[in-house]
Amino acid sequence: MKSVVLAFIALAALLQAVQAGTVVFIRVGLGGTGVSGNAEGWQAYSAFPACKDALEWMWVDTEDASGYGVRCEGDGCDRNDESDPTKIEVLEMNFDNGANHWTYYKNRDGALVTVKGKKVGTCAPVVPRALDCGLTIGKVVGYSKLRCEIDGVSAEKIESLRKD
Repeated sequence: MKSVVLAFIALAALLQAVQAGTVVFIRVGLGGTGVSGNAEGWQAYSAFPACKDALEWMWVDTEDASGYGVRCEGDGCDRNDESDPTKIEVLEMNFDNGANHWTYYKNRDGALVTVKGKKVGTCAPVVPRALDCGLTIGKVVGYSKLRCEIDGVSAEKIESLRKD
């Protein structure tokens, strides 16, 4: 009986480890300091955040995510009311230049794949919701873009990978 219980516990732990985590990617701008201008980038959340949960940092928006950051292709990448997330063709996310470097492809039924082509999840465009928090310095303004289910990865895991 003891071995059956231990086997059940081990199986439950294994299933939890490979469970897909939900991540909502939001295109944001962070307010400058008064000396610097606004910065553009991306944030990852487990659900659409309340202002009290808005992050004060972001993954940099880049034209080449082979080193670090997020690259978006398509007409849905902009941070405004008219930007339609269904028009995002590609969203490449590189959070650590290794196991957490994936690309979403609209033309592959929303597949999220590693640089080696292994499917690790799926993403789908979401109805854009506006995030507008703060006053001027450090203000966070953005729009939700994609909701992804990523094998064994949560928004908290992505957040833990950021470089200070």
